[in-house]
Amino acid sequence: MTTFFCIQSLNMTLSKESSKPILDFKEFAVNIANEHQQLIEKCAFVKNSKPDVIIETSILVLGLLSYVHSKDAYQSIFLWIEKVF
Repeated sequence: MTTFFCIQSLNMTLSKESSKPILDFKEFAVNIANEHQQLIEKCAFVKNSKPDVIIETSILVLGLLSYVHSKDAYQSIFLWIEKVF
């Protein structure tokens, strides 16, 4: 869930700043539902933070998670991160 939150926060922020459409992450994981998406959209951090803070924080958290997890376990997530960027 944390990884999804960070990737989707990046996705929403970068698409808003670049005026590009938001990528669809329905294939990200089976356990991600509309409720999770709504939590991200209504989150005070996403609603009230400046875009650079959201981007920096999300990249920091994803970097820490990738350091903790093995590269094999995190490989599929790297593909999603690449799509966002």
